Amino acid sequence: MTYVFRRAVAVAGACATAAVVVDAARGDGDVARVARGGARAAYAAVTVARVVADYKTTSSEAMDAAHERCAVRLHAMCTANGGLYVKAGQFISTAGGVPLAYVRELSKLQDEVAPADSRAVLAVVREEFGGVDARDLFETFDPEPMAAASLAQVHRAVLKGSGREVAVKIQRPGLEQTIESDISTMASLVFFTKLAFPSFDFGFMVDEFRSRLEKEIDFEAEGRNCERMKRAFADDERIDAPSVEWNVTRKRVLTMEFVHGTKVTDIASMHKLGLDPKQAALALSDAFARMLLVHSFVHGDPHPG
Repeated sequence: MTYVFRRAVAVAGACATAAVVVDAARGDGDVARVARGGARAAYAAVTVARVVADYKTTSSEAMDAAHERCAVRLHAMCTANGGLYVKAGQFISTAGGVPLAYVRELSKLQDEVAPADSRAVLAVVREEFGGVDARDLFETFDPEPMAAASLAQVHRAVLKGSGREVAVKIQRPGLEQTIESDISTMASLVFFTKLAFPSFDFGFMVDEFRSRLEKEIDFEAEGRNCERMKRAFADDERIDAPSVEWNVTRKRVLTMEFVHGTKVTDIASMHKLGLDPKQAALALSDAFARMLLVHSFVHGDPHPG
């Protein structure tokens, strides 16, 4: 272990420890949660220390290789820590001004999220609906998610009575309890990195990330936004948004109409459905033009599907 790396680990570790101490001082008595937060903070601290030491000891001629190595390290850490770290990695991959190696490596996080334990996910549903189980809320409910992301996962279900097929988005278990400690760790490590590289001042990214996250974990707000978008394009039959089933929606559970379709990037499937990719592209560009220039209300997380 080089001297530079030892120094980096010591300082980064101190920053991460401070974040964990702040979390423990909340005094909610959940020792296991604090321990898990400490483990995530330790892994993040060591990873950032390795990144800092690597850049400190790499010549400018070999910087491209350093970008590749460090991007791989960050990707591995985000994957292992999960949750907000995956979200943060995705956030970095879409930010401007970062080396291409980071964009290429961290963008993989979009499709590599493992689903949460189904029992823990069903427990979230019970907590949100006052002890009522998912099988009592829906005619059928598939415990295996059809898609998983950093903050939530989606399950297929059928409504009681109407038999309507729906998509149920459920927040990852324990997410709210880990947010503050994980963001505090990230802020501390960004501060440490700035100490090593004064021109590297990305503290604003942590503040922006925190602000976005507070809105993103409120699924009732997401439902209201979805309805607002649906109303905005009610006069254009090419553009639609899923209907929200409010009687089975809460802050951490969002139930929406299940819409069958395909990714806008899957040209072969679009042809099989009788859709013209050029017309779809035109509808998409029209939608964003109207959002920007007419409604002043913009979909902030566009992706293929």
